[in-house]
Amino acid sequence: MDIRKKIAAGLNAIKKTPWPPGELLPAFAFLGLCVAAIAVIAVADAVTKKRK
Repeated sequence: MDIRKKIAAGLNAIKKTPWPPGELLPAFAFLGLCVAAIAVIAVADAVTKKRK
């Protein structure tokens, strides 16, 4: 399965979950990690395509 689909599924789960105010910080931290992971994958894709 594509890594990006897994990340998108995780983000959708976060959006649907009604977070109590105390749990907002971990949610945003996880969101930031997901965004960073997507950015790393995008850069890696671009680099491998340029090498070919």
